[in-house]
Amino acid sequence: MKMRYKVYFVLLAIIWILAFFICLKVGAIEMSWKEFSKALIKGSDEEIVNTIIFNLRLPRLLLAALTGVALSISGLLFQALLKNPLAEPYILGISGGAGAGMMLAFATGISPILFGFSTLPLYSFLGALITIIFVYSFAGGHKNELHVNTLLLVGIALQAILSAFILFIQNILEPIDMARAFAIIMGRIPSLEWAQLSFVFFVTFLGIIPIIPLGRSLNALSLGDENALSVGISVEGMKRLIFLIASLLTGSFVAFTGIIGFVGIIVPHIARLIFGADHRRLIPVSIIGGSLFLMVSDTLARTIFSPTELPVGVLTAIIGGPFFLFLLARDGKKR
Repeated sequence: MKMRYKVYFVLLAIIWILAFFICLKVGAIEMSWKEFSKALIKGSDEEIVNTIIFNLRLPRLLLAALTGVALSISGLLFQALLKNPLAEPYILGISGGAGAGMMLAFATGISPILFGFSTLPLYSFLGALITIIFVYSFAGGHKNELHVNTLLLVGIALQAILSAFILFIQNILEPIDMARAFAIIMGRIPSLEWAQLSFVFFVTFLGIIPIIPLGRSLNALSLGDENALSVGISVEGMKRLIFLIASLLTGSFVAFTGIIGFVGIIVPHIARLIFGADHRRLIPVSIIGGSLFLMVSDTLARTIFSPTELPVGVLTAIIGGPFFLFLLARDGKKR
């Protein structure tokens, strides 16, 4: 089993590397592999090619990869906590809460810049955290009587309510902010400036590093609170850590990309099918798999109907919606 895991993991890493360079090359403006390779190694003779690769495609591709990591890891954490493979930030309404928090900041005229930094990720984080607390409490989690089905239904209903709230706010904003609101609802991967991208790298690092050594703890938690307590794990402490990290990752990325759903269901589930249920393996696989999935999805979204771009959130919903229904039907048959 260990050897098969290593082979599959190396294969996944090779696929990621190949996909990264293919996604970086593909676009509305075509270029040969020779021209592309030259631009990467020593720079192209045409400045427009360098601009397209290093200032437009590369920052966007890196943001897509990091967003995929954040969403897939958030989904994996919620699934371990709630013992349900259908849990993820979008289904639980957390992405909508992050988007609503940011839109509320726009509507109330709060300055998006403080001390030279964007404050939108902060409002998204707070929106996501408040939504998590509300959904968890509504489903009985604060009484140690967590009803997972109720939690999923509350999350779906809340996501619909928050999407309507964002649409309402959109209609009372100035035209320049209306376009931003539309991007929040649909989910788009923009080409960030390198300073903004460095912040995204920092947030991802801050969220992922505490999770990597917790594979065994997540294994115990996914088997039930009593099992986790029996092996000396602070269940309440783990829950708080998961809520905090999932809010940080979801909220921060919604501030840049908008609401992108179903990544946290698709990637961890496929990872379990191939690599098993051990979170010591699922964490690194979900990191690579999440980034791979969203890199490819965003590349398809910007090239399928070129020169028109399809919001990547629409594409992930087209893929993830039927996938979610399939898992729901399969879960119903098992019960």
